[in-house]
Amino acid sequence: MFIGEIASIPLGFLGLTGNKNMATVGVEQLTIARNISYFDETISKEGGCEQYNPITLGGVVLPILGGWDWWPSAGVQRMIIFHKTGLSTGALYRDDGSGTFVTGLSGVMVANNDTYVHFVEAGKEAAANDRKLFIYTGTNQLKVLAGDGVTVSDVATPPADWASEFPLTGDIHDNRQFAAGNGNDPHRVYYTPATDHENFNGSLSIYPGEGEKIVRVKSFRKGRLLVFKNPRGIYMVNTEDPTDTNWTVSRLSQGVGLAGPGALVDIDEDLLFMDPAGYIHLLSAVREYGDFGFQPFSEANGSSMDTFFRDNVRA
Repeated sequence: MFIGEIASIPLGFLGLTGNKNMATVGVEQLTIARNISYFDETISKEGGCEQYNPITLGGVVLPILGGWDWWPSAGVQRMIIFHKTGLSTGALYRDDGSGTFVTGLSGVMVANNDTYVHFVEAGKEAAANDRKLFIYTGTNQLKVLAGDGVTVSDVATPPADWASEFPLTGDIHDNRQFAAGNGNDPHRVYYTPATDHENFNGSLSIYPGEGEKIVRVKSFRKGRLLVFKNPRGIYMVNTEDPTDTNWTVSRLSQGVGLAGPGALVDIDEDLLFMDPAGYIHLLSAVREYGDFGFQPFSEANGSSMDTFFRDNVRA
């Protein structure tokens, strides 16, 4: 016969903390959390993985800088990767599901330690047109893979600004493709008509006196394109008017920006992004409070995750 009390153990339901002061860490926080999943409000081990390609690509033990699950048509699946092949070189490869990556989509491309690979699905502007995969690297001209092709080509009609400096980021927004991040005009966003996603015939200057450069454009909602700068500056382009000369640009924040083109993720009806100091923010908080006193999401519940990121992530 049981006589006593049942005590519940609040095991880590607030997740990982980066706080270095152990005296302030509660029993509901974790100081170490490797391969932990909180899916369905439970704590479990994150699923594992298995080796995909049995042979090292090109016989070179160098990192894959980016990859994309590409479906050029119904029922056809390909894996597209950008692989570093040398200290300053890389190449694009296609796999058909065998794990061999025998199809080289490109010749030698430029790839350095700062190369970030960003993929954008577009094309199919009309029923007869191919779906297209656009590959942004910032160190090479914008590349295009048409359908289930075996080679990539340079974008058909780039702006003159991209002759020697190339875009870093892009996105499809209101059925146009937008791009930005070329070094010789780092505060300009370029865009195509809805009828041709390879013809960048329009552009907008985004508060050129603020921030250092545009590092990400992101379609957020219909008629709203977000533009993030580094180290500071978040802006919104209102594209609701069908005439592009009537579009307007407004500032959301001058006090916070984006750490880099990959430091952003969709979460339902909001966006999470990291600033150069390692703080994580909700876009909704930035929009609501502007530059005045909003608390970074990474400091919620005393998690101090900004400390963890600064200690463990290379900017």
